[in-house]
Amino acid sequence: MAIVVPIPSGMPADRILNRAIEIATQGDFPIVGLLVRSLAEQSQHEIDDEIDQLSDLLEKTDLAFRFETRVDGGELAGHLCDVAQEHNAELIIVSLPPKPANASVHLGDQVQKLLVDAPCEVLVVRGADIFTDSGSEEL
Repeated sequence: MAIVVPIPSGMPADRILNRAIEIATQGDFPIVGLLVRSLAEQSQHEIDDEIDQLSDLLEKTDLAFRFETRVDGGELAGHLCDVAQEHNAELIIVSLPPKPANASVHLGDQVQKLLVDAPCEVLVVRGADIFTDSGSEEL
């Protein structure tokens, strides 16, 4: 069993990764980081550098981890469900922005799809919205 964590593009992943590390440490679960990137926006070298930086952070823990990259586009929710199923995930951790002052919250189509289709539990933590990069509605 594993914990699957999508790594937002161009945004700090500290909050979501720290939460994953905290939970993974309690249950001795491996972490699977999912990077969905576009080769039109980032070079393979930039993606590799990003993975190296994330690996440096996770190597400080005693947890097993791996990173998977999808460069074919597609829906983030679908990629997350696929990776969670492949790794028999116990949990998917996603990050969404806090509710704006005096505004209602409307979940985007990707968040709804993930919540309905995920093969395991989904934990939402406050932080950067990982779903805006895929073109779906914002929170």
